[in-house]
Amino acid sequence: MSSELTVDEMWQVMEEYGIDRSLLESTNPSGELLFRLYTAIKQVKERSELFEKEMSSFSKNEITE
Repeated sequence: MSSELTVDEMWQVMEEYGIDRSLLESTNPSGELLFRLYTAIKQVKERSELFEKEMSSFSKNEITE
């Protein structure tokens, strides 16, 4: 099994985030630009998930105190 990230996998993440593939492709982005965009989106998603987890934990602690 390959651990390399494919362009299709990057596009899937970007489209799930709301990026219009056909619109972005019309600008002829480089592979590096796509990877940078993908990386930024992954970081935002991870931070958002962490924030939601912390807020959920915070809310549960307030209820029990």
